[in-house]
Amino acid sequence: MLGHYAGHGHESKGDKANSKYTEGTHMLSAGSKQSTNDHIWHGQAGYQPATATNPRINIGLVEHWLARYLDCSLLPLVRAAGEKGIHFEAHLQNTLVTLERGMPVAFIVRDLEGVSVDREFVSERLQDEQMQDQAIAANKATTKAATKAEVTSKPIEITGLLYYSREQAWARTSYYFIVNHLGALLHVLARDMGVPEEHFWMQVRHALEAELARTGNIYVQHLLTAEAFLAKQNLVSCLTGISQTPAYVPVRNVMKRLGSEACDSHGYRN
Repeated sequence: MLGHYAGHGHESKGDKANSKYTEGTHMLSAGSKQSTNDHIWHGQAGYQPATATNPRINIGLVEHWLARYLDCSLLPLVRAAGEKGIHFEAHLQNTLVTLERGMPVAFIVRDLEGVSVDREFVSERLQDEQMQDQAIAANKATTKAATKAEVTSKPIEITGLLYYSREQAWARTSYYFIVNHLGALLHVLARDMGVPEEHFWMQVRHALEAELARTGNIYVQHLLTAEAFLAKQNLVSCLTGISQTPAYVPVRNVMKRLGSEACDSHGYRN
C-alpha cells in the first residue's frame, strides 16, 4: 500500500504475499545458498549460522537484500510522514513483504487502526492554503474595505482521535518501525552473518542520509539526530495492569552514535 512512495507499481497478492513473506523470513533466519550472479536465493536444509570463519552467505548479498528492503519499507514510511504527516504502526505483526526471486519488491502495512496524523503538519498546510486564498481575495478586492471582508478567516482547529502532536506522532513511528521492526530484523541479520548490529545500522543511516540530502525531510533529520527513541515496556506494562496505557523507556539511537563516531574519526563534530 506504500507503493506510491516507494516508486513501485506492485499490487498486493493476498495470501500469496503472506506465503512469500513466511518463505522470506525463513530464508533470512534459517539461511540459504545464493547465486552471486543474479541474486537469487534458494532454501537450503541443514544450514548452520554464518560466522567469520563460516561465511555461508555472502555479506554483500545480504547488504543488497537489505537495501531493497529499505527501499520499499523505510523510505516510503518516512516520505509519508514527511510529505503528508501520516504515520503508520508498522511493527512486525502489522506488515507483510512481497518477494520476487527472493528479493523484497513491495511492503504492505495492514491494520490501519494505529495510523496517526501529525496535527502540526495538517495545521501548517491548512494555514498555507488559507493564506493563498487570502492573497487571491486581496487581488480581487477593489477597496480596502472589501479586502478586509474577504481575507478575514477563522482560527484553524485540528481535533479528533486521529491527530497527535508532532512529538507523539514521530515517537510512535520511531518505536513501531525503527526500534521494534528494524531492530529485530537487523539483530537477526547480524547474528546470522556474525557481524555487529552496527554494521547494518550504518547501512540504514546511509540510506536516511541520502534521503535527507535529496528531500530535506525533517522527520528523517529527527531519526538521524535524536539522542534516543522510546521503546514500549510491554511485559512490565502487562504485569502492572497498564497495557492500555503502556510505559516507555528511552533507548539510545545507535544511528546518532554512529554518525558522531564517524564525525570524530574525520576530525569534526556532528
